[in-house]
Amino acid sequence: MNDLGRVGVIVAARMGSSRLPGKALKPLHGIPMLAFLLRRIQSSNSADEIVLCTSVRTDDTVLAELANTEGVGVYRGALDDVADRYVSTAREYKIDTVVRITGDCPFVDGELIDHCVSGIRDTAENHPERSKGHVIRRGSCFRRGPDRAWTYRA
Repeated sequence: MNDLGRVGVIVAARMGSSRLPGKALKPLHGIPMLAFLLRRIQSSNSADEIVLCTSVRTDDTVLAELANTEGVGVYRGALDDVADRYVSTAREYKIDTVVRITGDCPFVDGELIDHCVSGIRDTAENHPERSKGHVIRRGSCFRRGPDRAWTYRA
């Protein structure tokens, strides 16, 4: 069995949406949308770590506090480089295989994450030459290759 190393779910969210400011905190089923999402993904059996990555902007502090309340790790990075926030989060938390989730996709759940991880594991086992990543709906997986460089397929 091909070892994927530490599997982490990284959720990117910020308060500064241009189309719907503060959407991460808009109520969904009576709770902030981000809390709704974080609770759903915590049912994953594949995730070793769940981390919110957000920016260092002051208005994103409320998201970091919400993630802490929900028992989820937090990484804060540059506002204008979401890709770097994902990669830096993975490095900080020593994550080898990443399931990338956007904070405005609240209907992702643990079962979908497990399906994604199963897909990348099956690909790595049966087709090692194609084990660069596996895409599932709006979430995606990416992982580090043998040279420990990040590989990504969207």
